[in-house]
Amino acid sequence: LPGRVGDSPLIGAGCYADNQSVAVSCTGSGEMFIRLLAAYDVSALMRYRGLPLAEACAQVVMEKLPAINGRGGLIAVDAKGRVCLPFNTEGMYRGSAHAGGPRRTAIYRDDVQGSGDRTGISPACGRGEFSSSRCPTAFMKQLPKRRPA
Repeated sequence: LPGRVGDSPLIGAGCYADNQSVAVSCTGSGEMFIRLLAAYDVSALMRYRGLPLAEACAQVVMEKLPAINGRGGLIAVDAKGRVCLPFNTEGMYRGSAHAGGPRRTAIYRDDVQGSGDRTGISPACGRGEFSSSRCPTAFMKQLPKRRPA
């Protein structure tokens, strides 16, 4: 559409940061992220409902977005440096790094490349780790699996 900027630069929809809770950047079907104010919603769930990062992200990406046919994912870092990278599509280009820690990149659920071991998990829900230990089990079961080539 002429003059359309997109959802990514819209504060609250494609991006949001609050020193008290989380910084979020989204990618996916823009109109749905705009309708939900997806990035802000993660922060609101953490601040007002007291949800941990992984649960707030899972609620937005795995429940609220699909309910209105929204597809995509987000990158979120909470005030303590924990990272979560959930998505409800086949794959999402993503990565995480911490000073002096491992650097990881991935596209599909079972892709993890970089220093450290291969855990077979797509979102990082911890201190820059691609680890399932801090992600809600229900969230993990809903993640799409890589399709065979």
